[in-house]
Amino acid sequence: MTLGLALNNALSGLRLNQNALSVLSQNLANVNTEGYSRQYVAQSAVYTAGVGNGVKIDNIIRKVDDYLLRAVQKQSSELERSGVINDYQARVQSLLGQPGASNSLDAAINNFFSMLQRLADTPDSSPNHSSVISSAHVLAGDISSLAISLEDLRFQADHDIQSSVDVINRQLSDLHALNVTITNGAIAGQPIAGLLDARDTALRKLAEHMDIAVNYDQYGGVVVTASNGVALVDSLQHQLTYQSAGSLDTLINGEQLGSLQVISLDDEGVEVGSASVLIASAASADVESEITSGKIGGLVALRDTLIPKMLDDLDMLAANLRDAVNAIQNSGTAFPPPNTLTGTRAVSAADEFAWSGQMRIAVLTSEGAPIPASYADESATGMRPFLLDFDTLDSGNGEGRATVQTIIDEINHHFTPGSNKVKLGTLNNIELVSAVDALPTVTGLFDFDFELENITGGNAQFFITNIAVLDDAAANITNVTQAVPTILLSTSDTYTTTNGSSDVTITLQDAANGVQAGDTIYLTAPSLPGVNGITPAELTGYVTVVSVDGNEVVVRTTGVATATGSLDDVAAITMQPPFNVAGGAEIRSKDIGLQVDLSANPVSDYYDITVTVAVVDVEGNISNSDITYRIENNQTHLFNDRYSATAATGDGVRVLPNTTTDGLRAIMVDGDGNELPSVDGRYLDLPGYLKIIGGRSNYGVSIDSLDSQQLGDPDASPVDEGTDRGFSFFFELNNFFESNEPISTGDTVKNSALRLAVAERILNDPNLVATGQMTQSSPDPNGTPQYTYELFSGDNSVAARFSALANVNLSFSAAGSLPAVDVTISAYTGYLLASISADAATAENSYNTAKTFYEDFKGQADAFSGVNLDEELANTVIFQNAYSATARIITIVNEMFSDLIDTVR
Repeated sequence: MTLGLALNNALSGLRLNQNALSVLSQNLANVNTEGYSRQYVAQSAVYTAGVGNGVKIDNIIRKVDDYLLRAVQKQSSELERSGVINDYQARVQSLLGQPGASNSLDAAINNFFSMLQRLADTPDSSPNHSSVISSAHVLAGDISSLAISLEDLRFQADHDIQSSVDVINRQLSDLHALNVTITNGAIAGQPIAGLLDARDTALRKLAEHMDIAVNYDQYGGVVVTASNGVALVDSLQHQLTYQSAGSLDTLINGEQLGSLQVISLDDEGVEVGSASVLIASAASADVESEITSGKIGGLVALRDTLIPKMLDDLDMLAANLRDAVNAIQNSGTAFPPPNTLTGTRAVSAADEFAWSGQMRIAVLTSEGAPIPASYADESATGMRPFLLDFDTLDSGNGEGRATVQTIIDEINHHFTPGSNKVKLGTLNNIELVSAVDALPTVTGLFDFDFELENITGGNAQFFITNIAVLDDAAANITNVTQAVPTILLSTSDTYTTTNGSSDVTITLQDAANGVQAGDTIYLTAPSLPGVNGITPAELTGYVTVVSVDGNEVVVRTTGVATATGSLDDVAAITMQPPFNVAGGAEIRSKDIGLQVDLSANPVSDYYDITVTVAVVDVEGNISNSDITYRIENNQTHLFNDRYSATAATGDGVRVLPNTTTDGLRAIMVDGDGNELPSVDGRYLDLPGYLKIIGGRSNYGVSIDSLDSQQLGDPDASPVDEGTDRGFSFFFELNNFFESNEPISTGDTVKNSALRLAVAERILNDPNLVATGQMTQSSPDPNGTPQYTYELFSGDNSVAARFSALANVNLSFSAAGSLPAVDVTISAYTGYLLASISADAATAENSYNTAKTFYEDFKGQADAFSGVNLDEELANTVIFQNAYSATARIITIVNEMFSDLIDTVR
């Protein structure tokens, strides 16, 4: 080995150790730098023709474990996802407060029911009314505020997505630039360890916000894709675009949310190709995200799944609370009764629904007593309430189906004084009712029946035995095409008598059709000259039924049979069964459907229809009268219209009203309270609200929905199942809480919590809280039946139902995180709070688990790649000694060269 070769070897060693010391000092300087990987000099021996020629520096290498790097990167995604969820869940917990604390949701509910109990104990206490409304206002405010706060958290999560997108875009730009620099450096043989550290730091920051897949090329550059394979980093530059919601209403109303897209840019920053979608634009409930991890994955889950589930549970609580309280409120009346009730369900007068059951509506004084009647002969009792029988109500499409217009007309007819009424026997009024909608009809036929009112205590039997029709020239144009209900007698063994008895057995062609013992029936005259001694006159007219057996009816006549035996009557002998009107009833005699043909003079201005009627009381007394009704021609909207009598003969008495003012009115109003326009008494087909107004001296309105139910429209396609709500509740005439969004089956559940509020009219006047129901008036001391109803200030029947609601199990449908259950409102509140607390605990556990895994992988990676001070200091001694030894060799070689030169000289 020559001195030159020794010197070259020493110099290469000197350079190596200089670089090694330089790298070592870099390691020491970055001992606390996050993301810095320990570097070392990779070296190899140099040989020339098999002879050692020193050492060379191959590269400056990072000390890293690729598996641990990937594990840290992946776990950072999960850590950030669980971390953001845990952070938001902690915020939710702070909104709820501690269970049982004075400001907690369960405390507000308990306080509300406590105030209702006080009201039940003392229903006529104004302070108690105020306390109920105050507690309800606080409760509604707490639930609404919580819902708004949850929606605000969703709004914040949506904006945090935008912030994450901004961070991601910076990392994508950095990675694109690093790819170029790393590749160029590697090709040029330049050290790139620091660049690779910067690359890994950018990848980790990117993974914190979304789940990614990474592939490396031969130079250390990366190709990054989203979980669905969409490129984020490659030869082109890519950026994410996202437009966060402009306002809270976007989330509350379920409007379209912005999409998260990846766009590609050329070297000039111009967009090329088509955008790739990571999160499609959709309403929150329908969002499908390709990003499932990282901060964005957690934010999307919070915005579209986790917090909405809490809101769904809260909405279910609010909806059931609202509906349960409103149902009770609508079943009763405040004391004193309110002067008006205005619905909040938008309907049209033409809307037709199926109904069942009955409802009662009354107009009362401020003391709760019936107002004076419209007729002087009823002054002892006052105005009776209106009992609306929905099962028989008909707007032309069959019984049990009624339009809103028909309901309004029926209410107004009862409380509007007629031109007169006709009293006959125990019937207080007999009105003719149109069963056609217009005159003239195409066929010339006019169908009608009667409305009958009985305000006595006993049943009354009503008969129609003849009909006559005169036109406006007084010409008789009688043509009865549909006679009164009759039963044909058999022409075989028609009459059977027993010698010495007044009873006659009549054989019918068919069954007795509801005729019972004790009824009075009407018999037409037999064609026989007599029946075994009983004259035709004695067997004609009104007779009493003794017994009924199948198709044999035994009647009692005024004659006495002189023989025993049966006789046949070949003529079409008939009998008429009675139409029974119970004591206190006001009913339509639809079973007595009558029809006359007016085509003999279709242009007559009017028709006078005279019916011969009779009323039989419980003692068998018979009252007869010919009652005339004038029917105007060329009229529309006649269906269900009533006609007052223009004349009455015999026992019938016409009574004029002592007032022309309505006792109560039902109308349709718009959102500003203005009555909707109408034509011929029919409201135009416009959306509006039912309003009921106490008439005359601003009297009060009281409604008892009884067993009425709105059944929707079974003939609709799809079928409208209806709400099953009672009359007042369906139209929302007397709600305690504001309605949400009325639909065919009630109110929408969604956003019920956010919109929960005490009805403004009750908020302004707490005394409008319903506490009792109408009670039938006490019997008159003289024995006169009382069919009026009253309110009493101390009545707590409805207030007690309010109080009992605390212990009533309600049906809660499955919603959010909770299953379908039948529990009390307080119990459901407890379930809701427990569910949210459990979610928060789960989020915290998930976060702690993810943190443990992350710290474990990070610790291992740092232990492997991080700078070890002890090791670096030891290396310092090694490199220093190597450097000194190499320098000594150079010195010795230099001295030897000097000696050699001196020798040559």
